[in-house]
Parts: sequence; structure tokens; C-alpha cells
Amino acid sequence: MRITRDYNSPILEVTENGCSYGDTPDEHGRIPDQRRVEFYRGYVGAVGRAIKDGANVRGYHAWSLMDNFEWAEGYFSNCSMQNIQYFQGRVRLKWNLQTHPSAREKKHGAQPR
Repeated sequence: MRITRDYNSPILEVTENGCSYGDTPDEHGRIPDQRRVEFYRGYVGAVGRAIKDGANVRGYHAWSLMDNFEWAEGYFSNCSMQNIQYFQGRVRLKWNLQTHPSAREKKHGAQPR
């Protein structure tokens, strides 16, 4: 809210917000992702409260849908909502995406709401 107060309510847009965790598949091949879920809950909740309090937020962009090359860590940083194993040619959805209601609907052929 400080930016809103100090700069006469400018238009705000969060262009990249995300986190990188070294989560790996468990014994069942699932990749737990609860830390990322909590991270986004916190930030999206804060953006929602800021909007409610009068901030002129026009956009929020989660980072990132796919892993990418990071200058400091190469392809070993796991910063996305899916796990991409570049050298093995595999892509796995993380556990939170596998269990999300929309993923279950698509898997079982139900129409999205």
C-alpha cells in the first residue's frame, strides 16, 4: 500500500513472482509441491487484500509454467508447476496439479465448469 499512497495510486502489475524448490519424485513418482502452493496462496492473498484496500493492481503473473535455463543453475532449478527433466526428455505434473479438480475432470472426461 506504500506505493499506492506515495505515488498517487499508480497502475501496478506483478510481472514475475515465483519460487524454486529442489523437490524430487517420491517413491510413487509423485512430486510434492505444497511449499509452492503455500507460496502462491500467500502472495495472491496479499494482492487480493491490496486490491480490496484500494491498490490499482491490473495483473499478476506467476512464474513459471515451465522450467527454463537459469544463468546461475542451468537446467537444474525447479521453478515451475511441472517437473521437466531435460536430459531424460520427461515432463511430469507436480502433485498439486495432478490432484487439482480441473485435472481430474480432464482425466475422466468431464466438462470443465
